[in-house]
Amino acid sequence: MRKRRRGGSDQAAHEATGMMRWLLTYADLITLLMAFFVIMYAISSINTQRYELLSTSMRQAFNGRPAIVHVTTQMPQNRRLGTQSTATNPAAPALAQLYEQLKLLIRQRQLADQTSVRLVPQGVVVSIPGQALFPSAQDTLLPGARRTLTAVAALLRQLPNQVAVQGYTDSRPIRTARFPSNWELSLLRATAVVHFLVGQGVAPTRLSASGFGKYHPVATNATPAGRQANRRVDIVVLYHSASR
Repeated sequence: MRKRRRGGSDQAAHEATGMMRWLLTYADLITLLMAFFVIMYAISSINTQRYELLSTSMRQAFNGRPAIVHVTTQMPQNRRLGTQSTATNPAAPALAQLYEQLKLLIRQRQLADQTSVRLVPQGVVVSIPGQALFPSAQDTLLPGARRTLTAVAALLRQLPNQVAVQGYTDSRPIRTARFPSNWELSLLRATAVVHFLVGQGVAPTRLSASGFGKYHPVATNATPAGRQANRRVDIVVLYHSASR
């Protein structure tokens, strides 16, 4: 009788243990899911500053030095591989101060109807209409543009940040010996601004010029006002500093 009772209790314990085995499988599943989401989060978070440093190093390795001037059709400020938060970026306070100084400069010079400044995830953008900088279909700076850019350069010299000068045009075609297309016009206008900033003491290692032609309008090209808004030069003070 004792043996039968012992055998019965052992069998009951074994059955109870078997019924609880699903908990082990459930726990393993939860652990795997947690690991999966942690890995997905890590992959989606990319350090922009390290990416820029890697990109610069690769250009130096293959070309001998980083590119200063380039023509492109890609979006100028959509390097969305993980924009760095302004709250955690050490350059944010200095750029916020620059933003306020540029707004004050625009008010003092009564340029609000021509020049705008805004904060974007990449930094501070100073947007100047083409007609305020250059004669029509030319890349020679106007006298009034030189005064404005001199004041902007004085503020830029106070920061170590990279500065990207980006030229844009409207959609009307141009075909001359100097400007075979809108790309050349937008690029040479951006380059003219870069050369002027260098002449005002902004380090050339901090500067780059890009020509985006007609491909990134901010307004319609169907109206004169829209085309005027699309002809512009953007001076973008980026959040990352110049590499040394």
